[in-house]
Amino acid sequence: MNRAMTGAAALVLCCAPALGFDAATDAALANVKIGKVLHLDALTTLMSSSQRWCYQQQQDSCGWSDIYLDIGDNRVSYEGSTRWDEATEIAVVHELALRDDRFVCEVAETATVTTRAFAVGTGQPIGGRPLAGLKREIGAAEAADISYDCFDYVLISLAQNRESLVLRQRQYIDGTTDAANDVLVTLHFDPTVAHSLKLRW
Repeated sequence: MNRAMTGAAALVLCCAPALGFDAATDAALANVKIGKVLHLDALTTLMSSSQRWCYQQQQDSCGWSDIYLDIGDNRVSYEGSTRWDEATEIAVVHELALRDDRFVCEVAETATVTTRAFAVGTGQPIGGRPLAGLKREIGAAEAADISYDCFDYVLISLAQNRESLVLRQRQYIDGTTDAANDVLVTLHFDPTVAHSLKLRW
């Protein structure tokens, strides 16, 4: 979801054949027009049915990415993936609040509790003192950014093969949005493609 500091890592996805959008996704998109904001019923369906959200996609790489884990009535959880530095990818589970039938909003949390880390290239898990040190760095970055922003999503395009779609994420700071902060996110529904995406540094 939010910014590039949201978690990362080796994402293990099943490799079933691509079948395009499922019935629930088709139904959720049936009344959504290109250029219009998604209401939460459609948005949460996409969270559940997609395999991976790839932000600022360039060919087969993402600036950062999310996998949604649990969808509740008022909250959702997701694992965010990003490159922490040139040699390290991190994965962090976050929660978001659902509000006003369109917004997902950051909430106060301690993301370092769920942080996992991996070596770039090998995917080797990082543990022990190196992981503890990394968590301290992440905690310091969190402490320096205590804003809790909200986001909504506008439908931009659907792939002809119906295996991906593009949304525009709009960020609201104190209720105000600035187009300069908009980010394109590609939702992938094909597990094989989702698993093959890399994270950029």
